[in-house]
Amino acid sequence: MSGEIEVLLTARGGVGSARALMAAGVSRRIIEAAVRRRLVTRIRQDALVLTALREAATPWERRVLDARAVGHSLARPDSHHALSHTSSLAVLGLPYYGRDSLVHLVRTDGQRGRRDATVWVHRPVDPSWVVEEEELRLVEPALAALQVAATHGAEAGIVALDGVLRQAEEADLAATQEHNGPALDNRHAPALDNRHGTALDNRHAPALDNRHAPALDNRHGPARDSRHGPARERVVELTERALAEGFGSATHTVREVVAAADGRSESTGESRTRWLVRALGWACTPQVELRDEHGQFVARVDLLLDDWRVVIEFDGAVKYTDPAVVFAEKDRERRIRDLGYEVVRLRWADLDRPAYVRQLILKAIARAGASAA
Repeated sequence: MSGEIEVLLTARGGVGSARALMAAGVSRRIIEAAVRRRLVTRIRQDALVLTALREAATPWERRVLDARAVGHSLARPDSHHALSHTSSLAVLGLPYYGRDSLVHLVRTDGQRGRRDATVWVHRPVDPSWVVEEEELRLVEPALAALQVAATHGAEAGIVALDGVLRQAEEADLAATQEHNGPALDNRHAPALDNRHGTALDNRHAPALDNRHAPALDNRHGPARDSRHGPARERVVELTERALAEGFGSATHTVREVVAAADGRSESTGESRTRWLVRALGWACTPQVELRDEHGQFVARVDLLLDDWRVVIEFDGAVKYTDPAVVFAEKDRERRIRDLGYEVVRLRWADLDRPAYVRQLILKAIARAGASAA
């Protein structure tokens, strides 16, 4: 029967509940034996994950497995719970940034929540906020992102809402291209470097929607518009509704996140970088195209300071082991510098050292000012 447990859990992506296994004919005695033999890991009560799968997973993959397992236990279609906050985003494959390992849920029946070593059930939400995905109840991504802001702060909230906006904008673009045929749009062509992984983790501007403002000047080429299609408009409508319902003492923080979010940042690292640069006092614009004096495309950069010819690039964790890739990256940076820009490169560890980042940017501004003099 232990083989049957493995088959049944594998059919649900390696996770499930003891309740579902027993409904399929597996006895509680067999389930307990599988737990003792470590065929399955009990996350809590009847939330189960295949042990081999969980142990081979990365930390972020493990969070998804745990959230889905608890979801099959507590956030079933017939339940009064829904996955929320980072747990909802993780299950949906959206970026998130948070340091706790809890599975986050909300109730939809008005009852009070609770918190233990595994789950955090937050204040209740209206059932209309819930969507169903693969036999799980989850809160809408837009609400989940704002819940993250309310619980974990502005930086985590911006990472989350950036990702939700970006997904919506990419969906709108895909729908437009399907209707009109492929468009010549180098905003979505592969970047000269792919250090950031797939664009989906994170314009820190005064308002949620300033993407139609022109770039600093025509040296940078046309500003990237935000493709105000129905998917993005729905995200905006949902954030407005959520703000109207309020987030208690965290409402001010959530409003700041809504004002600062920008779907153009293409990774968690880029979103965190933009948040840090803004927190340090510099206005900046993400994903700016730089062009030469003839209008020829040179590069699209992660961030450009609005008031200085300073580019800020987030490098992530990719190691440049291919000599051709190293050469291409160096050549790209040389061409950016030839246009008169200074370049500041940041890695993950730098994002936790704001004083160090501030000094790097100040030095780059000084060099840029000296070059312009």
